[in-house]
Amino acid sequence: MIKIFRILAGLLAIGILADCAAPPVEYFADSDHELITSASLDQVPPTEVRLDVKFYRGDQEIIGAEPKLRHAVINALNSTSVLRATDDPAATAVLHIEVLDFLNPSERQQGDYVLSGMTYGSVSASRITDRYEFKLRYQMSDGHERFGQDKHAIWTQTGNTRAPSLRGPYETSGHAFQAVVTDVVLSFLKDINQSTSSDDSVMFVPGAEQ
Repeated sequence: MIKIFRILAGLLAIGILADCAAPPVEYFADSDHELITSASLDQVPPTEVRLDVKFYRGDQEIIGAEPKLRHAVINALNSTSVLRATDDPAATAVLHIEVLDFLNPSERQQGDYVLSGMTYGSVSASRITDRYEFKLRYQMSDGHERFGQDKHAIWTQTGNTRAPSLRGPYETSGHAFQAVVTDVVLSFLKDINQSTSSDDSVMFVPGAEQ
C-alpha cells in the first residue's frame, strides 16, 4: 500500500511539474492590413444575405471548422449596417466565402506536439504560422456580383521567444481568428461601397509576407 501511495505521489508531482513547465501560448494577427472600422463604412439600411462558407486545409474541406468561420463572419457583418446574415431561404443575395489554410504540415505537426506537451523539455520556444487566403463573392439580388481576394495570417507563439511585431497578443486562437475574419470582411465591404462597376474585382490586399 505504501508503495502504491509513493507511485501516486510521484505521478502527481510529475503532473504538477508538467503544468509548471508548460510554455505560455500567445496568439498574434498579421498587422499588414489597413485597420478599417465599421464606423468608416456607409451607414445604410443593411441588405440581408445568405451565407455560404467553406474552409479548406490544402485541398481538403474541413467541415468541422465551418461553423466557427460562419460565426466569425456573422460577428463581422453585425458590426456594420451594410450586410446582415439571414437564414431566410427567400433572400436572393448571397455572400460566398472560401478560406484556405496554408500552414506548412511540418509546422502543424510541431505545433500540435508543443501544445499537447509532447515536447516539453526539448522545445523551449516555437512560433507556428497559419496563412490564410480568402476568396469572397457577393451575389446581389439583381444578379450582379462583386469579387474579392485577401491574404492574412495568425501566429501562435509558445515558449519564451520575443513577441513578434504583430497585433496582439490575443487571449485565444478564436479571438485571433475573429480579428482576421473581421479585417477581411470589413475590407471587402469598404470596397463594395467604393466600387461602381459590377465587373470589378473589388479587392486584393497583399497581406502576410510569403
